[in-house]
Amino acid sequence: MIHENAARGRTVAVLVLAILWLTLLTAPALAAERPSLDVYRENAPKVEAFLRDYLRNNWQLAGPHTDDLVKWIVAYSLDYDTDPLLQLSRVLHESKGRHYTLNARGEKTVLRGSSTEIGFSQVHPFWIGKTVDGMKITKEMLFDPKGNIQAGILIYKRYDYGDYMAAITHYNNPKAKGPSPYAKEVNRLYMNMIGRFHGYKYIPTPLASAVGDSILIG
Repeated sequence: MIHENAARGRTVAVLVLAILWLTLLTAPALAAERPSLDVYRENAPKVEAFLRDYLRNNWQLAGPHTDDLVKWIVAYSLDYDTDPLLQLSRVLHESKGRHYTLNARGEKTVLRGSSTEIGFSQVHPFWIGKTVDGMKITKEMLFDPKGNIQAGILIYKRYDYGDYMAAITHYNNPKAKGPSPYAKEVNRLYMNMIGRFHGYKYIPTPLASAVGDSILIG
């Protein structure tokens, strides 16, 4: 009888530990649940206001250039059916949200075949002259801030087959296997941004339509 009770006690303990382990595994996923594209489309002003506040408060980025970055990220992301928070996370990891970023590696010219990466999305010149989803990527497009955002999202979508971690990995390195350290860092930014977005309360002010003002609560 004593041995039977001990066995039952061990079984209960194992079940409790299993439940706790499953809870720990699923809690982060629940906390960082990815919003659907419909949520973004139906709440576009809130999304743009959130991203402006996020960049100002966490990256010290503000002003007309930042407003344009947010507007382009949201518009092109929704045009190409991808998550604007994910695309901004990729841009922040690539260039810290600064368009005039050249990873020149000592080179003085930007030509197809060089190793210089360009702009917000740090697009490699390999893509110059390539057509992606019916859009030809040109040097002029990559040096234009708006065009660079569009090109980066197009290239991301080139690798997007339903697994965003694989798409981010291959955006950075098409030959990489498994989630790369690059993709994990972008995902860290992305999960943090999603968590903040879920807790964001947007109240348009009377001047919201004119100057994009908002109130951040909490």
